[in-house]
Amino acid sequence: MLIIWQRLESANWRSISLPMRNISLLLLCLLPFPAFAQTMEGLWLSGEWEGARSVIEVAPCDDGLCGIIVEMRGGEAQDGRIGHRIMWGFEDQGNGRYSKGKLKPPGGAPQLGAKITSISETEMIIRACLLMICRNETMTRL
Repeated sequence: MLIIWQRLESANWRSISLPMRNISLLLLCLLPFPAFAQTMEGLWLSGEWEGARSVIEVAPCDDGLCGIIVEMRGGEAQDGRIGHRIMWGFEDQGNGRYSKGKLKPPGGAPQLGAKITSISETEMIIRACLLMICRNETMTRL
């Protein structure tokens, strides 16, 4: 973008016809700009899992983006799950996408490979897979 602007600036504008200048400026305005980075950090409410929903605090950690259960809502007493590190290792791919993460649901469920996609400032989708079987879950920002 900067290179294009520098070239346009260095060009002798008077030697370029008015329609060509307008077209050049229009094309410059139509160039795709990267989306503003949306941070995934904060509190997120999960979908229902075994009759309860989790409030997950998502924050950066040593191996990428991580999430810890900080509260349980609904279902039977689930206090033993509070403090459980449910997700880790997510690498920022840009434009609200994170990949190469791991997800370990509480209980006896196996560890899953996972990706995160931000669909808005208040919603994200976590796609978790075990072999070729995948499940999507929409989480809502609190």
